[in-house]
Amino acid sequence: MRAGLREVARNRVLWNVSSIAVLFVTAQTCVITYLALYLTEVVLPPAIPDENSRIIAAGGYLALCQLGGVIGRVSWGMVSDRFLRGRRVVGLAFLGGAAAILLLFMATSSEWTPVWLLAVTVFGIGTTCVGWNGLYHALLVDSIGQKHAATGVGLSMSFTQVGVVGGPPLFGLILDLTGSYAQGWTILASLFGLGAILALLHTGRESHVV
Repeated sequence: MRAGLREVARNRVLWNVSSIAVLFVTAQTCVITYLALYLTEVVLPPAIPDENSRIIAAGGYLALCQLGGVIGRVSWGMVSDRFLRGRRVVGLAFLGGAAAILLLFMATSSEWTPVWLLAVTVFGIGTTCVGWNGLYHALLVDSIGQKHAATGVGLSMSFTQVGVVGGPPLFGLILDLTGSYAQGWTILASLFGLGAILALLHTGRESHVV
């Protein structure tokens, strides 16, 4: 067991992929945590003056985001298998870039944003910001191999928990200091953008281990 852990810990690909994942998951947890609150406090009040109705509507948008994540986790795997010849890291780079663009649009959304466009954006954020995890796990297994897959995935996910635990409080601190959700969404977009760049840099080193 210790020998297997040492072998996995020396795998540079694992740490490269985990570095991408920690950026993505930090932004992902912030989106899930603050999306409904942002819509309730900033975007929806002019259209839905009643607070209770506004909270319900914001919850509906959050559910739509999660639905996008469910569909994305399956669909992006199919896209990777059929159209990218199993090159998971290329898919991660695309998802990171798309997520960054959608979050920048969310940063500029307001009461003037059409309902249908807001719904499309939220669903798109779900498919990208929440739907990337499947490719991440597949890339880990491809890179580490089946023999040490469980150890590698466990080690990588332990590392990414830094983003899961630390992301939402830091986002809240940004809101407190700036008083602006736009600043927060822009920072989250930057995290996905940086992750996409790291993924692109990793494309030439992607490998498959049995």
